[in-house]
Amino acid sequence: MKLMPYHPAIGLSLAFASHFVLDALPHWDYHLDSYEYNKKDPLKSVIHLNKKFLGDLAKMGLDGTFGLILAIILFSGNWFLIALGAIGAMFPDFLQFVYLQTRREPFLYLQRFHLWIHTKHEIKKISFAGIIPQIVIIILAGII
Repeated sequence: MKLMPYHPAIGLSLAFASHFVLDALPHWDYHLDSYEYNKKDPLKSVIHLNKKFLGDLAKMGLDGTFGLILAIILFSGNWFLIALGAIGAMFPDFLQFVYLQTRREPFLYLQRFHLWIHTKHEIKKISFAGIIPQIVIIILAGII
């Protein structure tokens, strides 16, 4: 949104697309206890709506809130547009949840793309290998 303050629709589209670009880079992801990954067919993975899901929801909510606050603090400009861009960049992960609940188009297409583009190089624990690329991206985003 910072790149396109006078064209919010384009900025929101770029923020949405940036999610996939960044998912292609090796990074650390935290574990969701309610998510059951199917190695044979990732499209058949399941998220269980149970007590574990409530914990995962709290974890994701905290992560999203922290990311939103950090974006507003780090990037100067219209805080509403910055928040809108951050939400747009997080939105593809929400759409994964929608896919897991509906398993219908257009979410199926988007989930296939999300699985295809996501890095296959997993960083299992918090380390400099996972944090450094994210810091570099934050700095680059602040410069642009």
